[in-house]
Amino acid sequence: MRAGPGSSMFGRQGLPLFATYLIWGTGSGAQTLGRSLFAFELENSIFLVTLLFAALGASRIISAPLTGFLTDRVGRKPLAVIGAFLRGAASFGVLYIDSYAAFFVLELIGNTGVSMWQT
Repeated sequence: MRAGPGSSMFGRQGLPLFATYLIWGTGSGAQTLGRSLFAFELENSIFLVTLLFAALGASRIISAPLTGFLTDRVGRKPLAVIGAFLRGAASFGVLYIDSYAAFFVLELIGNTGVSMWQT
């Protein structure tokens, strides 16, 4: 089934979608660099920076199926709001910490929140 001539996703109608993902990707890349530099500054260890990002991947593997199950039970909107709140609270909490362990825990909580609104 073909769409009409004015509905190309590479035209004006698709521009907001592409712009959103461009901005999101740029911001996510900047945050990833900032988080790794902050983790390195706290403990001065490349191993712990790598451990942090491995644990973030593991937290998504664990929280994504749980979020999918809860989405079927309570709906998508409440979990998206809770997930955004978790990520925001964790990001705000990072402003007041000075240890790698606290940063690690806050990043796990925040990444669980991201998984909640991406699932």
